[in-house]
Order: sequence, then C-alpha cells, then structure tokens
Amino acid sequence: MYQRTSFAIAAIALAVLATGCSNGDDEEGVPDSPSTSSSAPSSSTSTVVGEESRTASPTTTKAALDGGETVRAVVQWLLEQQAAGAKSIEDQAASGALTGEDLKRMRTSVSDNTLSPEEARCYASTIVEKVGPERVVQMGLTGSPPSSASELGPKDTAAIRAADHCRHNWKVRIFKYSTQGSERISDSSLKCMTDSVSDAEAEHVAQVLGDFQPGPELDKVMALYDKCLTPEELAGLDWN
Repeated sequence: MYQRTSFAIAAIALAVLATGCSNGDDEEGVPDSPSTSSSAPSSSTSTVVGEESRTASPTTTKAALDGGETVRAVVQWLLEQQAAGAKSIEDQAASGALTGEDLKRMRTSVSDNTLSPEEARCYASTIVEKVGPERVVQMGLTGSPPSSASELGPKDTAAIRAADHCRHNWKVRIFKYSTQGSERISDSSLKCMTDSVSDAEAEHVAQVLGDFQPGPELDKVMALYDKCLTPEELAGLDWN
C-alpha cells in the first residue's frame, strides 16, 4: 500500500547535519563544559539546505579523539555548519536566485532545524556517549571527511534518534519532515498530530517511519496523517 525507497529517517537527519542549517543566530565559540544527555530515542527528517562543503580541522583528523574533545569538536562543527547554511540561503536570496516561496520555505526549514548552543552540546554528548569518539570521527561529525566505514548501522541510527530528542521541537519534526511534501503541512494539522500522541508514542511513530515496513503499525501512522491533514496536504505527500 505504502512504498518508500531507501528512506531512513535517521540517515536523512544526519545528512542535514552534513550540509548545515541555521537561522543565523548562532553563538560563536565552543563551550568549555559540554553537558551529557541520556535522552530517549527520537527521529525525524528534514529538508536538506545549505552547502555540502567540509573544512577539516587539524585537530579532528586523528583516528579518534577523547570523549570530551570529540564533543567540543562536534559542537563547533554543528554551529559552523548552521552558520554556513544560513549564509548560503541569504546569499542566494540576495542574488535573486530564489523565488519568494522558495526563500520562505528554506528559511522556515532553517529555523526548524537550528540547534541552540545548549541543544548542540546535548546532541553532541549524546552521540559520543552512544557510539564512542572514534565512530563519531568516522561518521564525519567533527569536520573531517567521513571514512569509508561511515555508512550508518542500527547503532548509529539509534544514536541519532536519541540525539534528536535534544531538540526543543523534536516531536513536531517527526511529522513535519517525514517525507517529501510534509514540510508544507500547516501548523494546525501538525498540532493535531502531536496532540494525538504521547512522547513515547511519538518516539514509536519515528521508529515506524524510519523502518517504513508495510503492516499494521505503519497503517496506524498513516491513519494519523489521514485524520489530521487536509485533503490538499495529503495529496502533497510523496512516500515513494
């Protein structure tokens, strides 16, 4: 009934980090005392916005870093990527390369996906805690290019879902960035969905959407979309 090709929600969330998104309000510098997190798993996707360039730092090209140093490197990289992504959008806007509708959509995506410095610390700490410093470097989350072993496995995607729970809007993002066209879902429809599920149920929805396997659980999630979205919003979704 529902088909979607190679659509791993956690993997797309990681791709967002690789390109960088921001509203341009990042704080410079890296906090000296990153906090740790044991957040429950969550997942979401996002429209990928920004440039895909990477600038490797000499301190992040080592095979592995200690935990605290890796957290600081990830936080710095996240904030730098967010700033670069926001600047890219505004540069395109200034050049006239974007229509008014595209600019609005991209700015909204940037706002939805921006991590505050505190959220970035939580995000980085959670991933390092879950997969270890060496794996984080292999995944390319410290600024150095990802290694040949960077393909995400179940442990990696679980870590990303857990880290995504650090975002203040993690629950909304599960539904708003679930597939192509879902970013156009109205606030009222999103509120209908988030109000219809508890936090634990939202985490389960994220897992079901990430796996996207036909069956009763996926049917329940699709029924939630049918319940809360307008016919026009449903028609705009592309699950293939």
